[in-house]
Amino acid sequence: MMELPTPFDASTVAPVPPHSASTEAPASEADHLAATRYRFVPADMRATPCWMVARIIAGDNGKALKVPHRVTRGAGGGVSVLALAKGEGHNDPATHCTFADAMEAIVADPALELGFALGTGNDFACVDMDDLDKVAPEHWEGAIEQHRLIREGLTPLTYSEVSRSGKGWHFIGRWPGSPPDLNRKKHAKFEAELLVRQFLVVTGDHRADVQGATTEVAEIGGKFDGVYRWILAGDGPATGVATLPVDATITPARCAEKQLIARLGGNWKHGLAFLDGRKAVDWSKALFVIMESAATVCTDEQLVYRVISQSGLVRLGEDKGSESRLEKLNRLWA
Repeated sequence: MMELPTPFDASTVAPVPPHSASTEAPASEADHLAATRYRFVPADMRATPCWMVARIIAGDNGKALKVPHRVTRGAGGGVSVLALAKGEGHNDPATHCTFADAMEAIVADPALELGFALGTGNDFACVDMDDLDKVAPEHWEGAIEQHRLIREGLTPLTYSEVSRSGKGWHFIGRWPGSPPDLNRKKHAKFEAELLVRQFLVVTGDHRADVQGATTEVAEIGGKFDGVYRWILAGDGPATGVATLPVDATITPARCAEKQLIARLGGNWKHGLAFLDGRKAVDWSKALFVIMESAATVCTDEQLVYRVISQSGLVRLGEDKGSESRLEKLNRLWA
């Protein structure tokens, strides 16, 4: 009589994280590459068809240049890597491809690097910290401290990776309220740069061993605002070492009334609630978040109060009981 096999007890097997899944029999070499070298690249970025590849060439000064190239899929099913034509650029959606196509191109030519077009068809942005060896000796001590503050402030919030040099860092997050005319901004002394609408070589070299590090991409617009203000301050005359704004530090922030209205009523989660209070699912929560967002760009209390009190959030909000939304705002304002 044939013996039955020992019953399998699924409860004895520990769950396997997605990035640790077995790759012994991948569907293709491109899938294998995605599951190994680039296994930590966040799912949100993979799903965004804003990928390219980069060829690394030597510039006139000997510095490595990361030149973006487009990946196209032919009628026969294979992919081709093409230099950008005159008039094309990394911010042209026609030059972008899917993550899978980029993987296939790199499998065919391992000398290629993975590239992503920040800020075109997406709201991703990046804090790029370069090799500290590039910092002038007189600014080195301050740069070390500023880089430490950025790493400790951003590591637990959003996806991070080591840059291509192996000495720098990328922190990639979402910044839906980024200034529309901002492409990139670099600190004058400390080799820290904010990339908004730029081409970025994505390494996938996530330091999972760093305490608190996450592979999730978060909306960290407030933090990006803080880095932006810090960099702007660093562009001025030397007045000592600037410090990165943290929760315990309030730094003066000013903006025009029209700019504040455009920001609060823009394309973000509570933009419709600001314009029309009837669109607010939770009026009190929307008020709190909108006030918090305003505080990241403006510390003029009277201006913020005037803008919010005259907004659709307050004027078009549905009253509850005998208290109007304006009365409730005045009661809660302190």
